[in-house]
Amino acid sequence: MYAQPNENFAKCFYIDERPPFDSIIALENVNEQGYYSCTYPCKYNTPLEYTLAAMREIGRFHGKGYVMKELQREKFFAIVEQLQEIKYDRMINENRIIFLNLTATRAVEYLRNQGYDTAFCDKTEALLSNAFDKVMMKAVESREPLSTLCHGDFVLDNILFKMENNGQYRAILIDFAFLRYTTPVVDLSTYLCLSCSNEVRKDKFFEIIRAYHDALKEYLLEANIWDSEKYSYEALLDDYKRDGLFGFVIASSYLPILMGYLKKGNLTCINEFENEERAKQNKQLGGNKISKILADMLLHLRDLGCLE
Repeated sequence: MYAQPNENFAKCFYIDERPPFDSIIALENVNEQGYYSCTYPCKYNTPLEYTLAAMREIGRFHGKGYVMKELQREKFFAIVEQLQEIKYDRMINENRIIFLNLTATRAVEYLRNQGYDTAFCDKTEALLSNAFDKVMMKAVESREPLSTLCHGDFVLDNILFKMENNGQYRAILIDFAFLRYTTPVVDLSTYLCLSCSNEVRKDKFFEIIRAYHDALKEYLLEANIWDSEKYSYEALLDDYKRDGLFGFVIASSYLPILMGYLKKGNLTCINEFENEERAKQNKQLGGNKISKILADMLLHLRDLGCLE
């Protein structure tokens, strides 16, 4: 319904829908087009050239949503109405709520133990101890005019890359199971907090966001729907400042797993993984190394204005 044959998506060859959890989707082998996973050994410290390629592609993907919303509004919202909430439905995610609220405070606890400013720690801990409602639910709500179709799980595992003739990487997105209608910050903050090191995020943040915005603008100009006020770089940064903590909360839970500190456990079953006991174990994974990474990430978000 959404992807067109001439667009940069893997073709779907076969679907066997067996709800709610046992469906099968078979995609074409995009290796034949030259696309492969990023082979860099540490998924948390993605090389900048891969990150810039990923940002350009998600910019085009978000742009596609804006174009359809402007030019085929009825069709676009017919697609939006068929999306089903999986991650942030309170009725089915009691364990996730507990898990996220407990793990989100790890960085603050580390800063407090390091003697950091008490007032900052108190205020931030009060916010993050209710991260599911105050951060996650707030971020995933649609908000006009920037809401578009977002990937929902925009991390390195769901992006493939190829080298083009000009020496620049091109990305292709896969795995749209968490597709949602919301603002770009959900995708951008998730990638930046889970796939970029603190050093790259701090030193190259504006270059990365600019690469995203340039690709978005180019896409909208080609479609003749560019609006310099609605889709401005400043509007994008304001959106990031408002909800940039979204990716941080996810990183607080999953960064230790991504970095290989969880050696066992069924990560595909929420009921087994996301509970209070697992959250307490998760907050110890990787020790001070992980805690410091998260603390530095939090302080950078504060410097960007995400805690104002």
